[in-house]
Amino acid sequence: VGIIATTHVLFSHTSVGAAIFFAFLATIAYRRNRPELLTFVKQYGLFLLVFAYVAGSITGVGIWYSTTVASPRGISALIHSFVWKWATEWVFFVIEVVGVYLVVYLVGKVDPRTHLRVTWIFALSSLATMLIIIGILSFMLWPGKEVWFDEGGYLNGFYGPNTFAQLAMRMAFMLTMTAVVGGIVASRLHDVALRREITRVLAWLGIASAVTGTALFAWYT
Repeated sequence: VGIIATTHVLFSHTSVGAAIFFAFLATIAYRRNRPELLTFVKQYGLFLLVFAYVAGSITGVGIWYSTTVASPRGISALIHSFVWKWATEWVFFVIEVVGVYLVVYLVGKVDPRTHLRVTWIFALSSLATMLIIIGILSFMLWPGKEVWFDEGGYLNGFYGPNTFAQLAMRMAFMLTMTAVVGGIVASRLHDVALRREITRVLAWLGIASAVTGTALFAWYT
């Protein structure tokens, strides 16, 4: 379970961070008339499609299978407690998967306003999947309120003592992974000036998010 979950986190967090980064780059590209930035978005998006979303989806199913085998009663309790939260997360995930295809393949094929809207919908849907799942993961460590043990209710269990700590550290981690993977993709750009610019931005993003994540981890522990 731990190996599958760790692999899934690497792919899923990179995808969420990249979606936010895509929205940032696309906004700059259209406002400043810099279509070369969309070239990088397309290449990074193709990388995510081939690796992150395929492997992330497979390991996501693997988590369900392995945890059901390891603790069927535990998974049953989680489903009964958060069935609508999970259903909502899956809706956003479907939008996310469709969104990454649209972001990649609609570059240069639709008007800028439409493509920018699609990019932001993709980014916000990706972020929503993480925001929802964090509450459930926090509950697995410790339910939010003592009253949950007597009354139940997903709102009583969703916001636990470590919910926002997880959110902060996962945000820092996902931006760090976005910078690392983005640097690999940027190294294959043929435009030297663009490669340097993107690499510089990603380097600062990775350093800032890694330092922030380390500081948050030290503070919360």
